[in-house]
Amino acid sequence: MDRNLQPTIMAMAEARAIFKINEAVSGAVKRQLAEENLHYQNLVGIHKDNNGRVVMMQANTVQINQVAADITLAVNETLEQIKDQKLNISLGQAVGSHFLANYGPDVNVSILPVGSVKVLVADEFDAVGINQVRHRLALDINTKIKVAVPFYTNNVTVHTVIPLTENIIVGEVPETWVSIPGGLFGKSSLGETILGGCSKSPCEIPGEFLR
Repeated sequence: MDRNLQPTIMAMAEARAIFKINEAVSGAVKRQLAEENLHYQNLVGIHKDNNGRVVMMQANTVQINQVAADITLAVNETLEQIKDQKLNISLGQAVGSHFLANYGPDVNVSILPVGSVKVLVADEFDAVGINQVRHRLALDINTKIKVAVPFYTNNVTVHTVIPLTENIIVGEVPETWVSIPGGLFGKSSLGETILGGCSKSPCEIPGEFLR
């Protein structure tokens, strides 16, 4: 019985632990960001020429590293607070019966931080128009924990991505912009071969195909 139920109990314990860690990490980040009152301009500097055109974007490395360090400390402190908390799983839930879900003895689940929390500030660019780009910044947090149930333990890495800030960068309107959703002849095998399997809208078409 123990051999049959152990994988199910461990899977349920990991799911509960991941939910608890995500909740704790999100709360710690939210409190820390509220204290620092960060804005996009604090992390990225945009330089323009005399005509107002964007000529350079420069990351504020010192501020970004400070944010990552502050978030790391805040998350570590929160993990220290929850490591003594116990999560309970009813043995009836592991059986898989709805009737017995709330019955049976409870299995204690412990969450133990393993190693340090890794916090990175990641970013991405998204086109939102013919002359606009959205620049998003997010916190990429990896937390290593050990999930322990009676006689069994397992190491789990919890990956949490939390939006930090974003900005819309406006450039000049191009003289020509081509949008051909689905390709030149629609979504056909020939069009997919020529355009390399383009499935997004609009497709990016090499200049030699337009001549």
